[in-house]
Amino acid sequence: NKPIRLFINNAEKTHPLFGQLAHDWTYKIQNHDWIRTMFTLPYVTYHSILGHEGESLESEFLQNILYANLAGWIGYSLMDDIIDHDAPVNHLPFANYCMREMHTVFSALAPKSFVARINRILNMTDQAYIFELEKRIVSTSDLDSKKLNIKNISKVTASSISESSAQKSLGMILASMIVIEKYLPVNNSYRLHNVLDSFTDFFRNYLAIKQNNDDAEDLIDDLNKGHISPIGQSVINEYIRQHQEESSIYVIEKKHQLLKIFWENVFPQWRKEICNAHKKASDILSALPFKDKKYFQKLLSEASAVAEKAESEYARTKEFLQSIDFATQKRNEYLP
Repeated sequence: NKPIRLFINNAEKTHPLFGQLAHDWTYKIQNHDWIRTMFTLPYVTYHSILGHEGESLESEFLQNILYANLAGWIGYSLMDDIIDHDAPVNHLPFANYCMREMHTVFSALAPKSFVARINRILNMTDQAYIFELEKRIVSTSDLDSKKLNIKNISKVTASSISESSAQKSLGMILASMIVIEKYLPVNNSYRLHNVLDSFTDFFRNYLAIKQNNDDAEDLIDDLNKGHISPIGQSVINEYIRQHQEESSIYVIEKKHQLLKIFWENVFPQWRKEICNAHKKASDILSALPFKDKKYFQKLLSEASAVAEKAESEYARTKEFLQSIDFATQKRNEYLP
């Protein structure tokens, strides 16, 4: 809790609004399992490298790196919420403050040779946000009373959106990468930069699974807001193919048809992509020179389990949707 208390105190000294937002965001972190897991990721990475050896959580270095990770995670998340219109624009200065706090700590703790890697990943996240604004979010002018102009949606491949969605979250591993750089024992059998590249690739695949799960769960809500996820793009592409005469739709009215397209046309490919990402991440993890990999194995298994559960529901959902189609057909037969 020491990094959290310090973060709140520093924010309060900067501006009362920052202090209130710091309270709100840290409360969210402490009461959300996955977010809390990402906050403690540098410490878990440290113990994964060394097993049960090494310093305690009270280490000044680990406290500082957790502080930076906290600030960075809040900054990324808040910018994402602002872009998605889930947070007001006047919270943007606080997001900038969070990123500045992260940079300050990273500059002090990371060796100069590591700064280029940090900037490279942050450039990737910036590019992902630009891509999202240009290609993934339909402007409010294209939304007329929740009517989605499907013909105006950028003709961009779902795979490109998926790659961008994973890249924008890569900043969350920067603190852990600094931990690896500091504590990974030197060994001639591997090079540090190869380990860091592999660690990045592991999380790129893990985040792709996590993002795909979230996008499937939020499909209708996202489309209703004009947010085009990889799954949403695939569903809309198929809807346009089936209904070429339509240029716009009320998402809520078409909910049944859109979900039907997801389960019948998109789900098999979605499941395949998750399986492929899980296989890649597992192979990468097996080669990482960490003493204790149980945490990362658990993280990956939990993300993939969501897709496995969805697959078990696939047949039941198709049967349910078919029953609705049958009922609708019968009802129409009796309508005048």
